Amino acid sequence: MWTGDLDGMIAGRSIRVLVPYSRTLYFNDKGRERGVTVDIFRQFERYINQKYKKELGKRPITVYLAIPYLPSALCFISYLLWDTASIMYRQHGACLH
Repeated sequence: MWTGDLDGMIAGRSIRVLVPYSRTLYFNDKGRERGVTVDIFRQFERYINQKYKKELGKRPITVYLAIPYLPSALCFISYLLWDTASIMYRQHGACLH
């Protein structure tokens, strides 16, 4: 599992993002990801692939979005294992990202 800088993510062809579940920021609608965060990171994915097109060749970078469903004791650990988080938030007092 990669936990380094952008150069490492480009070499690994993936960027992992933790996103909060919310009707505005991220939700699934009939199996399709929707929300402001989804739109922002899909645009970011297009930008990164365009910017590093020469280095990537025919293997583009993929941005993976995931919702953290973990007990509060593991929230901090899960945050450290992902490349980035979409927003700093507090959910039900259980986990501060």
